[in-house]
Amino acid sequence: MINQPCMEFWLLLHFEFTQAPFDDCARAERSLRKHMTAYAKAQKYYTREGDDIYLKLKERLPSAIGHSKKCNEFDPENPDRGHSGMHKLFGILGLS
Repeated sequence: MINQPCMEFWLLLHFEFTQAPFDDCARAERSLRKHMTAYAKAQKYYTREGDDIYLKLKERLPSAIGHSKKCNEFDPENPDRGHSGMHKLFGILGLS
């Protein structure tokens, strides 16, 4: 599944809909940190027992899937435009 520019864009969709152009991952991370101030791109943050990324975002998953569906397909003519295809994965898993 494509996440443009990076996985942090998918995480950002848990909080807001956007297709803002992100020319690099650092910009997406800064936007995400407006909602998750302690966010760190580190295994420890993602997998901390009892406080992993899934548990942090679980209640927001329906919003993220809905926001992902509203994103148009990846557009090679506008490669910097934010995009996530994660809703397709959750569809395959029967969760959307």
